[in-house]
Amino acid sequence: MTDTTILGALNSLTDAITELGGTASAAMTALQSAINDLAAAQRSTARCGDCPVGEITDPGLAEEGGTPPPGHEEWPAETYDLEKCKLANMTYDDLHKVISQLASYNLVNWLEAGVAIVSSTIGAVLATLATGPLGIGLAVLGVVAGVISVLLLETIDLDELLSILETQHQAIVQGLYNSASNVEAAAVVYDLLDAGGADFSQLNFIEALALAKGLVVMFYQRSDDIGAALAARLDGYPVTIECVSTSTCEILFCEDVEGTMGSGDLSYGTGRVLSSAAMYGYHYIAFRVGVGNTIWTAADCDTIEEGCDKRFFLTITATSSPGNALYGTRCIDAYPFILTEWSNSTVPHAIGLASWVKVIRSAPFTITVDLAPQV
Repeated sequence: MTDTTILGALNSLTDAITELGGTASAAMTALQSAINDLAAAQRSTARCGDCPVGEITDPGLAEEGGTPPPGHEEWPAETYDLEKCKLANMTYDDLHKVISQLASYNLVNWLEAGVAIVSSTIGAVLATLATGPLGIGLAVLGVVAGVISVLLLETIDLDELLSILETQHQAIVQGLYNSASNVEAAAVVYDLLDAGGADFSQLNFIEALALAKGLVVMFYQRSDDIGAALAARLDGYPVTIECVSTSTCEILFCEDVEGTMGSGDLSYGTGRVLSSAAMYGYHYIAFRVGVGNTIWTAADCDTIEEGCDKRFFLTITATSSPGNALYGTRCIDAYPFILTEWSNSTVPHAIGLASWVKVIRSAPFTITVDLAPQV
């Protein structure tokens, strides 16, 4: 596809958007036609870094332990967990790179910037993207056209989106690694950015990237030249965030005869709001790591669940009521209990290996916590 073809399709797209103030029905028809032109033209230039030129077929749903999609095969069992962790880190790294590069152009309103600038910018960014889940997804026919249309139709603060992405770094990598399908993995990224404060236009941009189409390779390797290029990149790829299986090491609210001691989201990530539960005339938030959900029994440190042999970091970032938190660490510290003032709660505290955290107040309260596995 020549630059003239790209500009022609983008010009048609821009003309259609401009006409929206008049005959909306005709304009939307023209808009769809322009997007279709872009999708068709992409066929001859779709790339994922060093992937071969040409269309990449959407593989559809890929579930862990299922049947490999056409053109894919199982990763070797002995390296599957490591490769999946590398791919989770790679997906974050490539997503960060694309958003960072696009943000560096300072084009909040892409439509006003003009089609020539938009086309050259997108081309320059995608040309530097190495073969990986994000690049493979972008090489599926029609995806780049969707990304361009979102950039032209939306006013997107990419600097803010980049900041939210960085805040959710740990959670995104862990969420990708612990996903059971490509669709679930893509939803994890979307949901974590949403929870981090991404607005409607920023989430539309993430959705347009069609992450699920490329995240198939987290579960099954491609049996073609693209797969070979990805394997070469994975060889020695640095694991910035160490992956921990949440399926074997859950953080759970404690249970007592009067009920569950708190509510909220105890998955890895930032800004998790936990709410207290009333019992015994007081209000409690209590949870523990990896050895069930009973707070009152001593844990046997020789029978810790597989995957819980690491510390986890807890940071209490906000509270609706001042006071103290009790950190009990039965198996990882020389001292069995640590009483910590809220004023020191922004310092990460190690929990794990039968550790528990208990907060008590005389009235209902909430706390906001960050949870992350040790790197």
